[in-house]
Amino acid sequence: MLYRKSLRAVTLAAALCLSVASALAQNPTRDVTKYDAAKYPDWSGQWRRPETGPNRYDPSKPPGRAQQAR
Repeated sequence: MLYRKSLRAVTLAAALCLSVASALAQNPTRDVTKYDAAKYPDWSGQWRRPETGPNRYDPSKPPGRAQQAR
């Protein structure tokens, strides 16, 4: 029984590999590793905090939940 299950798994993996290989062979000029950053917006600034400016917290209050939202 174990032999049949492993044979099915190997057959499925081989079929998947063959289908991917045939899909890539149909369009050999397509480079799937190429990434063009100019196509997408630059969202990196959204996650950076400015190095200067006002404090992001109230130093007179203890850290954690006591800071409270404004």
